[in-house]
Amino acid sequence: MQTTDRLSYRRVTLEDAPFLLNLLTSPGWLKYIGDRGVYNEEDAREYITAKILPAYETPGCGPMLAIRKSDNTILGNVGTYDRPGLDGADFGFAFLPQYHGQGYAYEASKAGLAYAQEHGFEELLAITLPVNEPSLKLLTRLGFVREPDLIRLSEDDEELVLLRLSV
Repeated sequence: MQTTDRLSYRRVTLEDAPFLLNLLTSPGWLKYIGDRGVYNEEDAREYITAKILPAYETPGCGPMLAIRKSDNTILGNVGTYDRPGLDGADFGFAFLPQYHGQGYAYEASKAGLAYAQEHGFEELLAITLPVNEPSLKLLTRLGFVREPDLIRLSEDDEELVLLRLSV
């Protein structure tokens, strides 16, 4: 991914376990995405090895860390994923709570959409809980269009909003 005004991007490595631990145990992640069984840095390294690194095997897929250029702080991530139960690539983002409301997720998401387009994705999907108003607002601002019906993925008990975007 190319850099943007305030952010640079890179793939996740095992050295990013402390950041992933903070992100996956943040209140917003737990409320809107769910508990991934990551409770310490060793769990985070196992999560990176089992879930994140294999995603990079598909061109254009996997999370890209969003790093603030001014101080090299990792703020969150954005990426495209091959999600079981969806009929297309899933676009997603997550940022630590202290960086919400500052335009970072929008800036990173625009770069992530361009990256997906560069890798040949013509349509992207996004899923979120119906109560996740901040994500729904951002996805709509990015041009995603909400499908009329809620969906349920096989591994999830909760109904989700499905949105689509032609890139």
